[in-house]
Amino acid sequence: DVINLNSYNLYNKQGAIEKTMLILIAGRKAEPSGVAPIKDEAPSLEGMVNNFSELWERVSSHIMHPLEKVIQQLKIETGL
Repeated sequence: DVINLNSYNLYNKQGAIEKTMLILIAGRKAEPSGVAPIKDEAPSLEGMVNNFSELWERVSSHIMHPLEKVIQQLKIETGL
């Protein structure tokens, strides 16, 4: 997932006023392929996170239980 951050609202006190994106990477693909999505394919790229509660909602939706993640990675390694 690619999350556009309103860095002025979120990180202004730390000096981050430039355009900021958070890219979440979910492990390895079974088969390496593809390129970064374009706006037409991923309309969520247009949305911007304006506060920390919105940011947590987006990030927490991608957090897997550790056991589920291990099982998924083992399936990729074994080709199942």
